Amino acid sequence: MSQEVLLKVKDLRTEFFTSKKSSVTAVANISFDIYKGEILGLVGESGCGKSVTSLSIMQLLKDTPGKITNGEVILDGVNLVTATDNEIRNIRGGKMSMIFQEPMSSLNPAMRIDKQMIEGICLHTDMTKEQAREHAAEMLKKVGIPDPQRVLKNYPHQLSGGMSQRVMIAMAMSNDPQLLIADEPTTALDVTIQAQILDLMKKIQ
Repeated sequence: MSQEVLLKVKDLRTEFFTSKKSSVTAVANISFDIYKGEILGLVGESGCGKSVTSLSIMQLLKDTPGKITNGEVILDGVNLVTATDNEIRNIRGGKMSMIFQEPMSSLNPAMRIDKQMIEGICLHTDMTKEQAREHAAEMLKKVGIPDPQRVLKNYPHQLSGGMSQRVMIAMAMSNDPQLLIADEPTTALDVTIQAQILDLMKKIQ
C-alpha cells in the first residue's frame, strides 16, 4: 500500500432539507483518509449515513434534497465539493467510480448493456466505439461473465441479480478508476454469489 493519500474527507457534513427552515443531518462531520491501494470499510447500522457518505463523495446529491453543508472531499488534489459540473463529469466514471447497492435499479432498463458500457468508456478514453465494445466485452470476461458478447446485447431485465451485479462491477472498473466505492455490493445476493463478487473485486484491485 502506498503512503500517498488518494482521498481526503475532512469534516464532511451532509443535510437533507425538508423545507426552507428545516433539515435533517445525515452525515455529521466525518473525516477519513484513503491511501492509494488501500481498502477501507465503513461499517454501521442501517440509516447511519454510509450510503449518503458515498453519494456525497461522488457528488450525486444534485437532484435530491441533500446538500453538503460543510467540509472537503479532496480526490488526488481536487476538492470535489467546490469543483464545477464539468470537472465532476470528467472525474466521475474516470478517476472515481461507484458500484451501487441495487444493480437492477441502477442500470438503465431502456438501454442495452453494450450502449451503457460503451458510452462511459468513450467519454473517458480516446477509444472508438468498436474499441470500446471490445474493451467492454473484456471487462465482462474479467468479472466472470461467460459469453460476454451475448450479454452485451441484453437489456438489464434479461439478466439475473448476480449477473447484473457483475455488469455493474465491470462498468465501474472499465476506466481503471483510482477510487472505487462499493455500496454494499453483495446485498440481496445469495452467499455463493457474495463470495464470488468479493473475490472478483479483490483480484481486480
